[in-house]
Amino acid sequence: MQRIVILNPKGGSGKTTLAINIAGYYAQRGEQPVLMDYDPQGSSTRWVRRRSTTQHPIRLITAYERDARTTRAFQLRVPTDTSRVIIDTPAAIDARDMAEL
Repeated sequence: MQRIVILNPKGGSGKTTLAINIAGYYAQRGEQPVLMDYDPQGSSTRWVRRRSTTQHPIRLITAYERDARTTRAFQLRVPTDTSRVIIDTPAAIDARDMAEL
């Protein structure tokens, strides 16, 4: 499984646009991509949820959400048949937070 992290310290630089287009590309090729949205704005999440059910599927992990009822590892689990994970990051990531990505 390949992980593609879209990272830029500046907001508004096109990280989400790039992430969703990469995910759409791999889905159209028949692969099983997962789009992991770490950005609290949730733009990638909204985009995936608006996609038509007739389009090639893109799985979504809303990594910016925290659920106190489950472990973080369980929340971020990736299905075993995933071919690519595309990670949409928020702006201005602290160096200490990069390890999770």
